Amino acid sequence: MDVQLRPHPLRLPGFGIKLNHAASWRATLAKGYVTNTPKKSSGPSIFPSILDLRTSEGYHIKQRLTPIREFAMLHVMNTITDKPGWEKKIFSLDTTNKWREEAMAHRDMDVSDKMMDWVIDELQFKAGHFERSGQVLVYDAGVVKSDTAVSESLRNTLKAAAAHLEDIPDNEKDYHPFSDNQVLDLVHPSLFPVVYGQTRIITDGVLGIHEGIARAGCGEIIKIPSEEELKALSTLGGWHGYLLNPYSQKFQWLPCDVEFTRNSTPSDANENRQNRNTCKITSYINNLHPKRHQELYRVIEQVISCAVPLWNNTLRYTKAENYVRMPYDSCEMDVDHDFVTAVPKPEREFYNNEYDYYDRLSEWEEQAQKPRLPEPDAEFSPPNEDILVDLQRDYGSTGLQVIVKLANIHLTPEQPKYHGGTWHVEGQSNEHICATALYYYDSDNITESRLAFRQLCDVEDVQEIPTAFRHSSSKILPGPATGKSLRCSWSTPISASSPLPTFRARGAIGGRNKCLGNTSRAGSLLSYPVKFCLIWTTI
Repeated sequence: MDVQLRPHPLRLPGFGIKLNHAASWRATLAKGYVTNTPKKSSGPSIFPSILDLRTSEGYHIKQRLTPIREFAMLHVMNTITDKPGWEKKIFSLDTTNKWREEAMAHRDMDVSDKMMDWVIDELQFKAGHFERSGQVLVYDAGVVKSDTAVSESLRNTLKAAAAHLEDIPDNEKDYHPFSDNQVLDLVHPSLFPVVYGQTRIITDGVLGIHEGIARAGCGEIIKIPSEEELKALSTLGGWHGYLLNPYSQKFQWLPCDVEFTRNSTPSDANENRQNRNTCKITSYINNLHPKRHQELYRVIEQVISCAVPLWNNTLRYTKAENYVRMPYDSCEMDVDHDFVTAVPKPEREFYNNEYDYYDRLSEWEEQAQKPRLPEPDAEFSPPNEDILVDLQRDYGSTGLQVIVKLANIHLTPEQPKYHGGTWHVEGQSNEHICATALYYYDSDNITESRLAFRQLCDVEDVQEIPTAFRHSSSKILPGPATGKSLRCSWSTPISASSPLPTFRARGAIGGRNKCLGNTSRAGSLLSYPVKFCLIWTTI
């Protein structure tokens, strides 16, 4: 006798699942569509987001408090890997000697020979991975860049297809709020999002790219979330309580569904994985008409296919242990001979009051010491390269959900400079975005752009460092993020018992293939996780 299985009902966060209960469910392939069923295992079900720290269990969302000297090493590696042919030149002694001299002579960085030894060894190790994949890790927490992931022909096709979005009357163009008419949004999810209490949802079938328009106005209205499901507890930074407005009760961005095609099968770790991910968009891209811009759909899904290998690398760092080049959990002091030579030690006979003398002596002895600057480990040890995340392997049956944006920045003689956006996080907890891919598909007649990051950091180890040193101006560990250069100091105290989370400037990278002394070019693909809490860009 045949048994007719009853398909799982459609359940999505905000529809059948409370917004703040999403982590207790997992994506499931039902009869022809993807829904959610209760999660049975005890491990984490969704990737972490800085907006919802309840999902961080089992992940490494906070970075160690990295010494400034190690940041300098990362900055040097980022600069070198921007150079064309670096993966070959890194094995040339003449070239690496030149790079060593340039780095050690840089007035804004403190770089030693030992640090450069490690930098060269690490880049020689990474050169093999770069030649296989075309991508390189920029900063340890998952910022990955590639100048070859998207082909030149695909870039030109994207330029041509996107140009039609600008070919509209000026009064119909949508400039981003507060951008002084410089940032033109071509495709943006905020224009027509899901509006609770107004937007309808179809529950009796799956709508393809074109069917959504045909059935506009059908289905049932999505209810407004209750006040109870908008709450989210957090124990971040020793602070216990509810997060402030983690969810929106008004709207949510609408993603498009992306599936892996059947001819793209998982492969082993030794195969070039760059080209095996083939993605297909199966639903409407919010704010992009599927018939008028059919060619653009095909181009975008190819760019998504190119982004998947970078996302794999980005998201693996939510599971990987922190990679430590320069261990630093205690402070050793040396005599500051320059100070001792310039400032004589106080002599007892010049002080009438014994207390004054000992106070001055204590102050002098403290100033006569300087912290010993940390150095890398004596021998380079490569990072672990286990495949911890493979989106096609892990989500091949259910696919991905991707929110698409297209925007252009226009500079004119009247407005020749873009001062940058605001520090921000992509989306809200409603969307739970776990990673972003940013592709620069065109640039003309502009200087290099910069994309900067701030990162949630773990300050528990600060208790192991002497208080006097932490409040000094010695430039070893960075203080809270100020948007300033790498040479931050402890001028702003950090406390492991602080009631609020601590964020640090993680670093900045060029938005395109930026080379020192050379011009920039478009074509770079960049990915980063949303455990990076804040990003900021400027030109």
